[in-house]
Amino acid sequence: MQTEKWGRSPKFHLRADAIAPVIRQWPQGTFLEVGAGTGEMTQRFLQAGHRGILYDLGDDTRAALRVRFADNPCVTVVDSLDDIADASVDYLIAFEVLEHIVDDRGALASWTRKLKPDGRLLATVPAHQRKFGPGDHRVGHVRRYERAQLRELAQSCGFDRVNIQCYGFPLGNIGRIVGDWLEGGTAPSTSDSVERSIDSGTQQSATVVRLSRFMRPWMLWPFFVLQRATFGADVGDGYVLHAQWRG
Repeated sequence: MQTEKWGRSPKFHLRADAIAPVIRQWPQGTFLEVGAGTGEMTQRFLQAGHRGILYDLGDDTRAALRVRFADNPCVTVVDSLDDIADASVDYLIAFEVLEHIVDDRGALASWTRKLKPDGRLLATVPAHQRKFGPGDHRVGHVRRYERAQLRELAQSCGFDRVNIQCYGFPLGNIGRIVGDWLEGGTAPSTSDSVERSIDSGTQQSATVVRLSRFMRPWMLWPFFVLQRATFGADVGDGYVLHAQWRG
């Protein structure tokens, strides 16, 4: 694995574009981000005026987050979710996290206890189990999701007003296919799926690094238009889930 040179892959920008309309509707508040990684997506919420509590499974990742946000009084990095009081945050966010967890229902239910009544959830996950391939295994995924499966997961944890959009068409689909083709025979960096999951939040494959050197954010605008036009269809490569907790 190699660290992505310019920090934000095409997939990151597609995801950020997909969640932007949701964030714009949120009043300023406090968010809990589970699986914060490098803190790249965190910046979007801070720029919107929110305060953040960040958690990541990796010790080194949390240390890096503390360094990155050392001068920002609006950010707190915690070593355990137990350090956060129940019913204390307005928003729960988790990007590309649930697919790494065997007991995703138990995990989401435990995170949800941190939400205030009527708090909101925003999460992204990879779509369509039929697409599960070498890239998923390499980064420690245990599943990809179907739309109905994701809706049932959210509702079983007490969420309603569940909205699910399929994002990433067509660039995300192409990137996954090309990545699997180029790196299908590449052995994972470690045999430990937990370590692979931690690494996936802070590192990118060599293929993504090479593509990122070529592509720039302004080049992605046509793909933003295409994915926005197909949010309601099931043709993209990932899902954006947002919902409100019944509390």
